[in-house]
Amino acid sequence: MTNNGTDTAKAKWYDYIYVSDDPVYDSSDRYVDYVYNGDSTPLAPGQSYTKSKSVTIPNTKSGERYLLFVTDAYNNLQGESNDTNNTVAVPINLKAPNLTISDVIAPSKANKSSSNVAVSWKVANTENVTTLASYWDDTVYFSKDATYDSSDLQLTAVRQDNSNYYYSRLGAGQSYSRTSNITVPTADPGNYYLLFITDNYNNQGETNGADNTQAIPFEVLNTTNLQTTSATVPLQATLNDTVDVSWTVTNAGSATASATWYDNIYLSQDDKFDSNDVFVSNQKQANNTFINPGESYTASKAITIPKTLGTGSRYLLFVADGNKNFTETNETDNIYAAPIELNATNLQVTNATVAGSASFNENLNLSWTVSNTGSGRASADWYDYVFLSDDAKYDNNDISLGNSLIRDQTPLVAGANYTINQNVIIPTTATSGNKYVLFVADRHNSQGEVDETDNVLAKPIRIKNPSELEFTSVNAPTSASLNQTFNVSWTIANTGEGKTFTTGNNWYDRVYLSNDPTFDNEDLHLNTKYISNLLETGNSYTLNANIALSDTKTGKHYLLFITDSNNYVKEGNELNNVYAAPLEIKTANLKLDEVTAPNYATVNQVIPVTWKVFNPGEGDAFSRNNIGSWQDKIYLSKDETIDQQDIILSSWQRNNLVKDSYYVVGKNITIPNNVSGEYYLLFATDAAQTLVETDETDNYQ
Repeated sequence: MTNNGTDTAKAKWYDYIYVSDDPVYDSSDRYVDYVYNGDSTPLAPGQSYTKSKSVTIPNTKSGERYLLFVTDAYNNLQGESNDTNNTVAVPINLKAPNLTISDVIAPSKANKSSSNVAVSWKVANTENVTTLASYWDDTVYFSKDATYDSSDLQLTAVRQDNSNYYYSRLGAGQSYSRTSNITVPTADPGNYYLLFITDNYNNQGETNGADNTQAIPFEVLNTTNLQTTSATVPLQATLNDTVDVSWTVTNAGSATASATWYDNIYLSQDDKFDSNDVFVSNQKQANNTFINPGESYTASKAITIPKTLGTGSRYLLFVADGNKNFTETNETDNIYAAPIELNATNLQVTNATVAGSASFNENLNLSWTVSNTGSGRASADWYDYVFLSDDAKYDNNDISLGNSLIRDQTPLVAGANYTINQNVIIPTTATSGNKYVLFVADRHNSQGEVDETDNVLAKPIRIKNPSELEFTSVNAPTSASLNQTFNVSWTIANTGEGKTFTTGNNWYDRVYLSNDPTFDNEDLHLNTKYISNLLETGNSYTLNANIALSDTKTGKHYLLFITDSNNYVKEGNELNNVYAAPLEIKTANLKLDEVTAPNYATVNQVIPVTWKVFNPGEGDAFSRNNIGSWQDKIYLSKDETIDQQDIILSSWQRNNLVKDSYYVVGKNITIPNNVSGEYYLLFATDAAQTLVETDETDNYQ
């Protein structure tokens, strides 16, 4: 926008944007957005400002339109010499999607007040533009004519949520289908319409709104009367068994029956339907089936007899329109009671095999046989359980050892049996002593039975006292030196009664260096041994390990030998798994002595030198990890102190020196050709100070 006048524009005004059918701004144009220009004033003659903004095109008609940019649109806040050039019209082609509704499925008629009447429809976008509205509603109305108006009754509404841009919006050519249930109004019988309307509130702009509605003729039928007139059931059945039944429902009313309803089947102790009856099954009667007055239908189904009401004389109740989906002239004759005699079978654990004794964590093989000693077949699926118990009676204090799903063995006919083989683990949570293994058939009582008391068979078993890992010998030095590697060994015996079963038949022995004889997290781990063999009672094993000391700890310490360090093995006493062996770690001391060398020499001259290194310390000298070495070096220096300016003339390596011993080194060294004057030959043992010593000051001469 430019100030073409001769005076400065000092007011603060608004620029507006509209969408219009023509390039002329008037009151019929559709507002889009605005910009406040207080930050652009005062605006001197000839000056201009440029604004940019993202705008949302309102829900308006599509086609060739104009965007009108109007400065100082309202109230003429800024006085001007010419108001006719405040508008710029920019042509724009507005595109839009088009929603159409089709493939409507609805009944042509239904009884008034009927509920759960299923309807469905399809909505498609027939244009090549993706929908942008965040949502719209699809609605179904009940109408006296094929045209929607405010007097029509809404039956259902389903929202199309497009808030997720990438997954919910309806692209070109895309469609969706919806299903809903409606309730037929309590209207006078006659002809009406069901109106299926997509985007009834015009949330989404479209190229054509006329195809958003589809009208389906719909007849409202008067109330009628369903009557369950007969049923066929077996005279006898066994609990949990599956039997075939059938029933007949007749339209005893004066109007056609057309609705969606369910016929329910219940098991009852009497021929009256009440809340104590047990639901068995149901069957849907869809609303596309018309039952005219006097007509009937017969349905059949295989049902499973529940065990809830036990055995004896019972009734199967067949209830037409059991959920009362539509109103009838008589609701009392929907029930037909068919007598049935219910019997039960009997499951019994007739045999079981278990070892006489077992150890903790032992993998124990069990087998048991369950027989159907009743007169009917056992048709349910159930679980057999195995427990470890202090007595021969099953209760909640017993420890579960495992279970087996009995599915492939059912239905189990009268007189038949099955045998299960299963491995179980004796848990460490149990206690030792005389126990029982309880075999429990159908623990959860899934199968109705004549006698539930004979489902348990108890077999005695003795759980052995726990194993006991004990140290019978430990071989380790009482003293060692820094950086020394030495061998240790220990022997572990099982002095308990039980075998050393673990979950994986393994455990770990470990060796630590400690400041005291008690193990804690501060102790230094030195070695681990993996034990994978089962240790019988009275047997033992011996392990050897190389222990490598570092140079960080000196003085009095302990080697802690820990068997079953993770407590994998169930033991009677876990407090004797640590053996503490005293260990004194001593320090060496390298002392440089008896150096021989000439008093003068010339450049390039080769001269002989010797030196002696003595270890008067308490410990032997070892290089780190006993794999490296220390170096003795000879320097040529202008003073008596070794520093970086000195010239290294020779070196010699050594990796150990026992205490109270020495070594003597003789070497020929060459005097460099670029030196002259007074110098010193400096001799240093362990020049880099790689060893920890009691005295580092006597390493030099």
